Amino acid sequence: MDDVEKRADRKIVALLVSAGVDVASRSTMTQELFDPEPFVDDPRPPLPEAPAFTVDDLIDFHFKLLDDDAIHEFFASH
Repeated sequence: MDDVEKRADRKIVALLVSAGVDVASRSTMTQELFDPEPFVDDPRPPLPEAPAFTVDDLIDFHFKLLDDDAIHEFFASH
């Protein structure tokens, strides 16, 4: 296959690499491949401290969604 050169941002390159596309690693060419990314402050507040969400939490949530009484109790309390 022929080589293709196209400018892309890092997200597009990451997507292509995840799909199996090889990216040339020549240092001068690599810099030319990426569009500059503007620095953007994250407007979201920091996440609160909490334990990690686990598979067990997901299973519990699944069964709560199947329980009509639990759903009614949740909406009644909020």
